[in-house]
Amino acid sequence: MQGMAFYLSAFILGLFGSLHCAGMCGPIALMLPVNKKVITKAVVAKLLYNVGRGIAYMFIGVIFGVLGSAIAISGYQKQLSIVSGIIILIFLFFTAAQKFQNKFSGFIVKLSMPVRLLMKKLFAHQSPVTHLSIGLVNGFLPCGLVYLAAAGSVSAGTIGGSVLYMALFALGTFPIMIALSFSNTLLKGSWRTWYGKAAPVVSLVLAVFLIYRGTQMKTDCHVTKHPPAMMSCEKPSVSIK
Repeated sequence: MQGMAFYLSAFILGLFGSLHCAGMCGPIALMLPVNKKVITKAVVAKLLYNVGRGIAYMFIGVIFGVLGSAIAISGYQKQLSIVSGIIILIFLFFTAAQKFQNKFSGFIVKLSMPVRLLMKKLFAHQSPVTHLSIGLVNGFLPCGLVYLAAAGSVSAGTIGGSVLYMALFALGTFPIMIALSFSNTLLKGSWRTWYGKAAPVVSLVLAVFLIYRGTQMKTDCHVTKHPPAMMSCEKPSVSIK
């Protein structure tokens, strides 16, 4: 049950956090070099762009999965889940501080400059490969929400589990990002404020869940088949006779 809830949290985080994606990546999605006169080509281009983002997130899942699996094999799965939750809480605290946000934003702009220059070159072309590549490059741009998801994915304890977690996170961002790529109205409206506030709440719930999950784990862990590639460390149920 906890395994299902763990993966479901990835989709929910992506779904409610996708308005943050809209603010950060929305202009890129709106300016994709597509032939707007041919609807089918425009739709395919938008889908390829989002698939590219998803692939990038899954690759990030591989990186964090390697780290998570190494820690899990060492027998520290419990601590890994708890520490992942604490890291998310710390991240939420600092992102809530306006002074820290301003300093961090400047650092991110400098850090992401090579990626932005590469994306600028890609925008000079118009082809399915280009659209996929733009999404792929876009997925590696520094993003706080992606870092939150990565922090959650590492506690899966396996490479496959982390990749699946990031894939579900990406899938959660698809509805709003695809809708946004056809209209910028999602960046406007009073409802955006309410929806934007939901992302930190979901992140907070995820952090608490990871900490709780860690406290409920046992030290004897093993890889399960259902759900696939999940490190099972739950405490055995106690039967009362």
